[in-house]
Amino acid sequence: NSMGAGTQSAAIKIAGQDGDLTYQYVEEYNGSSWTNKTSTNNDHSGGTTCGAAVNACIVLLGANTNTEQYNSAGSGSWTDKATDTRRDEQQNGDSGGAGQGMAIAGRLLDGSFISTTRIYTLSTNAWTAGTSYPIAVSAGGSFGQTDATDIVAFTGRTADADGGVASTFEFNSGAWQTGNSLTRARKHSSGCGPTGNGLTTNGYDGSFRDYTDTFSRTIST
Repeated sequence: NSMGAGTQSAAIKIAGQDGDLTYQYVEEYNGSSWTNKTSTNNDHSGGTTCGAAVNACIVLLGANTNTEQYNSAGSGSWTDKATDTRRDEQQNGDSGGAGQGMAIAGRLLDGSFISTTRIYTLSTNAWTAGTSYPIAVSAGGSFGQTDATDIVAFTGRTADADGGVASTFEFNSGAWQTGNSLTRARKHSSGCGPTGNGLTTNGYDGSFRDYTDTFSRTIST
């Protein structure tokens, strides 16, 4: 349930979970080694990120109501942004660009699955309602690094499929459209990638998996 952002030679790993414990640790990767950085101000296990570059990364919710933006200068620092309703185990990965991101589906604190989406816009530092995801799901993945109109989301667990589903949906012109399903259903599979092309690895379907799937978008944005 950790999050990340960046490139192969400048990346960041954010927060996460170890059993029932959440943590706020942050590390940066320079292409060969990891360096400890300033921890987030709040827990964000099961959240998601927007902003492809490390120095523009924003963490959206997770095990908290907070949004935070990262400043990579020096040891790094975090600035709290607008709050919104807590949602755990969102569709996790690249969920928008530096100026706008989307929190997709997930679970509420009472454990119920939800399909609603919320859009965060940095210029106004505000959350607004987005188009609901087609299914109530948590612990899946997403990719898309432009803004909240450029996202592909996939997999995750539902109330009827705890081991996960293979469904994929592409956001286009304000609506979600069905995309090609992944080759294997699972949950806890994050995603990464720019407009049109994404990657997801690993996951869990009752057993830990080393699966990797790549995706090329067929629906034009």
